[in-house]
Amino acid sequence: MIIVAGGSGYLGKSVMRHLLEGQKNPIVNLSSRLSEEFKGKVEQFEIDLTDYASVFASASELSNKVQAIINLAGRSARKKKEDPVLREFDLLARDSIHDLRILFNLARLMFDFPNLFHEGARLIDIGSLWASHIPYAETYLDLGNEPDLSVMLSKVNKKVFVKYLARELGKKGFTANQLTPGWFPKPSKTPREDYIKGIVDRVPLGRIGVPSDLFPAIDMLISASSTYLNGQEIVIDGGFSIY
Repeated sequence: MIIVAGGSGYLGKSVMRHLLEGQKNPIVNLSSRLSEEFKGKVEQFEIDLTDYASVFASASELSNKVQAIINLAGRSARKKKEDPVLREFDLLARDSIHDLRILFNLARLMFDFPNLFHEGARLIDIGSLWASHIPYAETYLDLGNEPDLSVMLSKVNKKVFVKYLARELGKKGFTANQLTPGWFPKPSKTPREDYIKGIVDRVPLGRIGVPSDLFPAIDMLISASSTYLNGQEIVIDGGFSIY
């Protein structure tokens, strides 16, 4: 069984479709909202992933042991034009732990209830380039979709936490790794060609990413061929992060 946390979002749905096509294992979607697309195809739980009791309650209902957790859940808050560069610290701190709390809860499940998992189970977190790069403000034009500072801080938190989890989960025979996409913008009904060009001009391969670019890495991470891969980040960004 494979748990997908955040399987109702843009990338989450794409990963779910891919797993349903190629996996014999049952797929479970843990998300803040249910997906009509997967109704009747997978088991789904509409929960608050920041609440550990809800995460545990859902996992305890599963009839099969878990082979892997793929975490795609998280905030994608955008910077508000009227916000100061540095907001009130308490608000910034509150918002910046949201994604870390989700990852913490999923990892805690593996620590507290290892009997729910197969031997060699994997925790795969989907990271972000904003854990190591600062967004280039001009890229976002007048669209207002630049990531908020709290989002960047949350991605940094997760990146470090995955390495810590690799050490501690490794003692139980589990692994933790992070898969980091580059520019994978959600398709728009009214695409801005100038926005896409601004991205593509900074990607050596000359195109934006599409969800299928991630699938080979996901397949490898959940397969038997990655049993000794632990604590690593795999970046799939067309070369954007070389700068």
